[in-house]
Amino acid sequence: MKNNKNKVSLITIVASVIVITLTLTYAFLSTEIPPFTNEPTNIVGNTAEGLYLTYTDCADSDEESCSNISKNLGLGESVVKTFKIKNDSLGNSSFDLYFKELQNTFKNGALVYRIENIDTNEELVPETEVPESLEKSEKISIKKSIPIAKDQTQNYRMTITFKSIDANQNENLNAVYSVKLSILPSGK
Repeated sequence: MKNNKNKVSLITIVASVIVITLTLTYAFLSTEIPPFTNEPTNIVGNTAEGLYLTYTDCADSDEESCSNISKNLGLGESVVKTFKIKNDSLGNSSFDLYFKELQNTFKNGALVYRIENIDTNEELVPETEVPESLEKSEKISIKKSIPIAKDQTQNYRMTITFKSIDANQNENLNAVYSVKLSILPSGK
C-alpha cells in the first residue's frame, strides 16, 4: 500500500511538471516579441499587425542633457534636439509625433519650434508657436500620419527659439518651458 502511494505521488509530480512545461512553452511561442534594441532611450510601438517603430530620443546627444528640453533662453536664442525614428515593420508605415510632456508659460507666441528631416533637409513642421500651457500637459499632437518606409531610419532636428520681436517682452523673461517628444503608430 505504501509503495502504491509513492507511485501515485511520483506520477502526480511528473504529470504536473509536464503540464507546467507545456503551458510555459505555449505561452512563449505564442507571444510576439518586438525586435531587440540596445539603446535605453528607445520606445517601441507594437500592434497586432506587426508594426514596430522605434523612437530614439537624443540621437546625437547625451540623453540626460537632451531628453527634456528646458534650457534657459535669452531673446533670439535657440536650443536644438535631435531624434530618430526607425521602421522595423513588415511594410511601410506611418506615425504620429506628439509632445509627451509640455509646459510653456511664454506669452504672445514668443516661443516657436520647427522640425526638419536631417537626411532630406525637408521641413516636417514649419515654424509654429509652442502651445501655451501653465501646467505640464500630456500628449499634445504635433503632426499626424508621417510616412516611413520599411527598414528606413529617419533623423530629425527640432529647433526651439525664443523669438526676438519689436515689442516689450518683459513678461517672457522669467517664462519657463519643458518639452518631451514621443510617437505613436498612426491611428492608435
